[in-house]
Amino acid sequence: CLAEARRWALRGLPFVYQWGDRPVMLYATVAKFGGTLRKPPLDFGVAQPWVGLNYAYALRLLAPHDQTLDWNAVAAGILAAAEQMQESDGPYAGCLPERFQIDSQQPDGSRLAPCALLTLRLAMDGKPHDLFLANDPRDRLVAPYPVRLTRDGATIMNVPAGTSYQILHNGNTILNGSGGGSGTDPVKLH
Repeated sequence: CLAEARRWALRGLPFVYQWGDRPVMLYATVAKFGGTLRKPPLDFGVAQPWVGLNYAYALRLLAPHDQTLDWNAVAAGILAAAEQMQESDGPYAGCLPERFQIDSQQPDGSRLAPCALLTLRLAMDGKPHDLFLANDPRDRLVAPYPVRLTRDGATIMNVPAGTSYQILHNGNTILNGSGGGSGTDPVKLH
């Protein structure tokens, strides 16, 4: 329910830095305020961008339904902080660090694929960011818009007029489509 979503969104705010006395600090997110059993590594105040990106995505989903705070502004700040933490060059260029040391301004831990970052960026920009799946014994489709298998092929729904998109068919064939503006686009599979 909306009241529960708002309650949990508000409870996440203490884990978002609201001051920026160091670069890449404002809107950086910490996963916890203390270490587990106080054994190294202690993550006191250590930024963990992947945690923040998950929180920011949830805030983006809440924003249209609740005006308690400007949830989109918080999500955009978290996204900007995480983008600044991305590796800029080398073998991990584009990846996110598991942790980012605010004091030393250095990435730490494993390097993570930037999927959550890209998904949130696309969502914040109002672009398709989900994958939809439809399958039966003969066909399996993955599309950026809701998809439904039909007797003659498939129907792709909610595609904006003039929008080009691609569908993955059975894991090995890419089909091209374009939104015709009717709200549904038929796709021939065979």
